[in-house]
Amino acid sequence: EADARRRVLHAHLAEEVAAEVDQALARLAPGEGFFAVRSSALEEDSARFSFAGQLESFLFVARGAVPARIVEVWASGFGERLMRYRREAGLAALAGAPAVIVQRMIDGETSGVAFSADPVSGRRAVVVVGAVPGLGSALVSGDAVADTWRVDRTGAIIERTVEPKHSMHRADATAPEGVSSVSVPPERAAAPALTDAGVREVADLA
Repeated sequence: EADARRRVLHAHLAEEVAAEVDQALARLAPGEGFFAVRSSALEEDSARFSFAGQLESFLFVARGAVPARIVEVWASGFGERLMRYRREAGLAALAGAPAVIVQRMIDGETSGVAFSADPVSGRRAVVVVGAVPGLGSALVSGDAVADTWRVDRTGAIIERTVEPKHSMHRADATAPEGVSSVSVPPERAAAPALTDAGVREVADLA
């Protein structure tokens, strides 16, 4: 019965936000396209705590499904998984629903992260670039280990680590989160995920 009430509430909320969301999506991506629907909450990534991954995220969401996915991200701020994490960390419950970010989805051949300062050593003159084949969800979920480069302010690559690659994430409309894991093609399994020129370009942006 509680689940049925929750579904009705979700449907009602999704209907309430649908018109406004549709107008925003038309500005963001005129025509057809897919979207990422993700959380942004205080303390999600901080010096003391990180509950990234505890809140819901959805990739390759069709335009018509975006309002319902927004509601699911809101609701995940009060889900048992996150509440348990916050209790164990000694944190109070969230004061409100998490913010939701909706982005135009890109089906990346290579994806990753970049830090404008080295998060391990604290060196501010070093940019750290991490990349995996396919979509970045493989890295965030722990399904894949990133190749890593450290780049100094002159653009010189001062350190690199290239990992063996077994699986990568690709778009999959039939999967609940919009992606599924597939095998890395043999020709990419031992190759760096980015060229040196690509690494420097990312470091420049950072």
